[in-house]
Amino acid sequence: MRSIKTLMVFLFCLFATIGNAGSGGFDQKENFRNAINFLSKLVAYKYQLSTTGYQAAMIKDTSKLTPERAQQYKAKAKATFPNETLKNMALLQSTYINKIPETGQLSDPHHMNGEKLTSCLNRCREKGFANCEMQSLEIAIHLYALGFKKFKIWSNKAISHNYVVLDSSTFFPRGAIVDSHLGYGFRELDMKMITTYKHFEKNIMVVQNMMDWLDKNANTYANKLWLSVILEKFYPGKGPTPLATIR
Repeated sequence: MRSIKTLMVFLFCLFATIGNAGSGGFDQKENFRNAINFLSKLVAYKYQLSTTGYQAAMIKDTSKLTPERAQQYKAKAKATFPNETLKNMALLQSTYINKIPETGQLSDPHHMNGEKLTSCLNRCREKGFANCEMQSLEIAIHLYALGFKKFKIWSNKAISHNYVVLDSSTFFPRGAIVDSHLGYGFRELDMKMITTYKHFEKNIMVVQNMMDWLDKNANTYANKLWLSVILEKFYPGKGPTPLATIR
């Protein structure tokens, strides 16, 4: 019950800080950006436990994390594991989050089949723990459920990172990166972002097992509260899949 109350307070505050469809005139492009940023904030709020996030926060790598996201990771990790924080975070990841219950073996989410990926997602949600790959999956689930399917989840070996990239559209011809793990949310994929992420063909690969999983499971596993809040705030009266009209 306490966690639900905390979530509602967070949503109320988030409502106040991110503009909506009714503020200052309706701009479809800006509304779309705000909606995706709002989604990214929801994912970041849900997942404040992350081994990789905590490690980046502890070395104060501001090139990777926003200060707000770094503080989230540090505060939640220390509150959950006051002693031997990193060790216990790693144990949570290896003995529960990425462990296949049926075999006891470890598996990277990139290599899980549909059933195992669903099970991993449930464990992540239970613990509020996710590194970049599973946070990217959460972003993708809700984009898909809202009707926007022109995107891919990318794995980038040059920076050991996963993120969602929206395909080129009339709103954002160069596409855009959505990255809740680092705390930046929505950013247009201009040359600065391409260089920052080293988002070059030789470095990147589509996380195909997650893309395949979305086709069958996104609507079932989307958070219905998140969807209803996004629809009410940004697309009132537009139906359940308002992003399907974006080309």
